[in-house]
Amino acid sequence: MHQIRNLPEAQRFQVMAEGLVMMHEHIEYLNQDFEVLCEQGRFRSAAILRAFADEEAAKVMILLDVARAGWGNHQRVEKLLKQAIYHHLSRGLYVRVYEGRPASMQEVREFVNRMREKLYLDGPNSFDWIFRNEIESSREDLLYVDYIETEDGPYWSSPAAQERCVLDMSSTIVNVALALGRLGLLSTEGLKVVREMWHGQDVTDDTHWQEIRRVNQDVLQAYSSRHDIEEWSREDVYSALEHWCFPLFDVDLRQKQVTTEELSEMRNALFNQEFGDWA
Repeated sequence: MHQIRNLPEAQRFQVMAEGLVMMHEHIEYLNQDFEVLCEQGRFRSAAILRAFADEEAAKVMILLDVARAGWGNHQRVEKLLKQAIYHHLSRGLYVRVYEGRPASMQEVREFVNRMREKLYLDGPNSFDWIFRNEIESSREDLLYVDYIETEDGPYWSSPAAQERCVLDMSSTIVNVALALGRLGLLSTEGLKVVREMWHGQDVTDDTHWQEIRRVNQDVLQAYSSRHDIEEWSREDVYSALEHWCFPLFDVDLRQKQVTTEELSEMRNALFNQEFGDWA
């Protein structure tokens, strides 16, 4: 998909819009079946559909971030498409950022840096055990029966253990992607408006959420002023205005490599710092 950057500029948004319309339809289809399965009490299968719908919605938001980035910075666009569109972790980071509703771009960057580590420390004291990347492991736990190696020994993991978690799975990123599609912003003209309203916008660590919300409002107003909008639902407008999150085109979405040896040393240091006098 990173080959989109190499298309003639006049074709780029047309090609992107064709894919976005298909993604929107697929998310809608998965979301409807998710709801049916929940009604039937088939929560394990529903959770799988929710995971796939989340990832597809993340792809929608990635392509919209390409539009928000504009085409002038080819390196930024290339990096975003290469890092994010094909990787489960990057798409999962998009999902988590949308769930978290960060207040500033610095908060986004700090959150992503924590969540992209291959391994991390956690436990009652925040450093007791070494865990696999939480985004990747939670995805695999929903999909597969697997034999997991841990510090306490190996064990079998089954999606059955995650079965009831789906009851709380209201997905922000799915709701935003579907809302933006119904509002017309996934069309060629919608993408052009997004690019126009975002042109010249400088996003730094000091950028606050209210500045992003203002641009979201500019996008909606510009699009509605140029098209014959019969009726937009309040829910869709609210979702686009209040939950269309910070762009991630300048955030490192690659997995951060961390070794067990590094974490073991860190854990020992933290343990001595915390309990040295009693150890």
